[in-house]
Amino acid sequence: MKQPIILFVAIAITLLYGCQSPKTKSVKVDNVKNDSLKVFTKNFNNNPGSQVEYRVPMKLDTDGKYVKHGTTIRYLKSGKVAGRTTYVMDQKEGIRYTYHSTGKVYKEQPYINNKLNGICKRYDRQGKLTAEYPYNTGLPGIGLVEYTNLGKKRPIPIISIVKKDELKSNGRYKLILTISGKGKERVKSVKFYHGKLIEGKYLHKNLSPARNLSSSKGEIVFELQRGSVLKKTINVVAEITTTTNLKLILQKSVNISVRGV
Repeated sequence: MKQPIILFVAIAITLLYGCQSPKTKSVKVDNVKNDSLKVFTKNFNNNPGSQVEYRVPMKLDTDGKYVKHGTTIRYLKSGKVAGRTTYVMDQKEGIRYTYHSTGKVYKEQPYINNKLNGICKRYDRQGKLTAEYPYNTGLPGIGLVEYTNLGKKRPIPIISIVKKDELKSNGRYKLILTISGKGKERVKSVKFYHGKLIEGKYLHKNLSPARNLSSSKGEIVFELQRGSVLKKTINVVAEITTTTNLKLILQKSVNISVRGV
């Protein structure tokens, strides 16, 4: 009786592994307890003879399609890990890590439902914190802090607003917008808007854009008919891209009270 049983087991194992693609394998994947996951690999330049660039755990969704599920790992050509991103059914979840070639963490980016959500962090090649910045459901917010190599906070510039009265000449009243103060040398470009931020903190797409006069200057124009009155508080928002390619969000309120002439 033992021989038939052994033969049956041998046949079952042969069928099981013979049906698997030679480019995939079933493994346990970080942060996901599921032995049925398959890990797909991608080589540099799509050359099967080159080193592995990506290892991507995937599983079948309800439509029968393979989607990312587990911790995808990206490698450098040296073989060192360049990044780790965890997916749950094709959606980024948890902290995404990017690494320097030294092996030290470069970026920590928390995700919920495939959107940045929480405090992101950056580090230098020695592991020192260089920046912290908030996101909420994919929206950048006020609160970017950058640090020097001595651990001191870098200064934050401010929005400067100059009122320009052209009511007599062309019926217009303008707000000229620039960035000034300590830290302005770290401004690569800026876009100005006006309107309220979500929760008073987070940038969104429904703000009214100002007219950009240059990469560092903008204006908001109000046209008034003779005798009409403009009396309101305007919340000016600046979306700054820093020299380190981070988003610095600033806001400043200005009161306007004028009559068309």
